[in-house]
Amino acid sequence: METSTAPKSLIACMGHAIYQTRAESAQRGDKREWVGGFKGEDGLYFQHVKDAADLARSGKYDCLVLSGGRTRMKSVKAEDRIDKSEAQGMLDLGLDQKPPWFVMRSDDLYYVERTEATRVLLEESARDSFENLLFSTLRFHKEFGVPPTGVVGVVSFQFKLLRYSIAATALELRDFAFHGSGDPEFATIKRCGKEEAEYDQEALKDPLHRGVAFSTKRLKRTPTDKGYEQYWSDLTAYYSNNSSLGVVKQYLDEIRALESPPSEPDAPWAPWRD
Repeated sequence: METSTAPKSLIACMGHAIYQTRAESAQRGDKREWVGGFKGEDGLYFQHVKDAADLARSGKYDCLVLSGGRTRMKSVKAEDRIDKSEAQGMLDLGLDQKPPWFVMRSDDLYYVERTEATRVLLEESARDSFENLLFSTLRFHKEFGVPPTGVVGVVSFQFKLLRYSIAATALELRDFAFHGSGDPEFATIKRCGKEEAEYDQEALKDPLHRGVAFSTKRLKRTPTDKGYEQYWSDLTAYYSNNSSLGVVKQYLDEIRALESPPSEPDAPWAPWRD
C-alpha cells in the first residue's frame, strides 16, 4: 500500500517446503527446486508465494511477511536436511522470477515489486501453523514498533482455513482474512483430509496449541543443533532486543510454557490486546 503512514496490516505467506536456488542445488547435488515437501506439490508452493505477492501489490495490505523456520535440519530423509529457512526460500523464489516479485532498494530493505512502500519481512522461527501466524505478527511488531492494528491476512492451502481461523480467534486478532491458494489434486486432498480433521479437532480443544499433540511436532522441527532451550533463548533475544518491545518478552516467556499442558484453560497474553 503506497502510503506515508505507519503500516497497519499484513499478509503472511506460510511456508511448507524450502525452495533452493540453482547455485544451492548445484552445491548440494540435488536437482529439486523444493526440499522437504510432498511429491507433485511444487507448483502449489510456487502459487502460494505468487498469490501473496499479488495481494501485497494490490494495495490491500501494508506489508508482506514470509513465514517459516529452518524446519528441515532434522528431517528423517538425509536428502531433505537443509540449513535454510522456508521464509528465505520464498524470498529467493521471488527474486529468481523475471521480472522479480521482490526487489532490494538502496536502503538494503526488500519491497514488493512495483510498490513504493510495501515491505517484505522474513519470519524465520515458526515450526507449525500456529507459530506461523503468531510469529508473523511479532515480526511486524519488531519491525515497526507496534502490533498490527489492521487486518492480518494468511495465504495457505484452502483446506487449512479452519485451523488458521481457530488460531486467529485464540490470538484475539482484531481483524483476520484467509486467502486459499492452489488447487491440490485429489491425491493431496485424500492424504491431508484425515490429518486435517484430526488437527482441527485437537485445535478446537486446545486453540493456543499448548498440549502434547502440537508440542511433539514442534520439538521435531526445532531448527537448531544448540538444543531446545537455546532455541527459545535466541528467539526471545531476537524479539526483545529493542526497548520498545520489552513487553514482548513476557509474551514469549508464556509462549515457551505452551510446550507443556496448560495449568489454566486460558490466559490474557496476546500483545495486540487493548
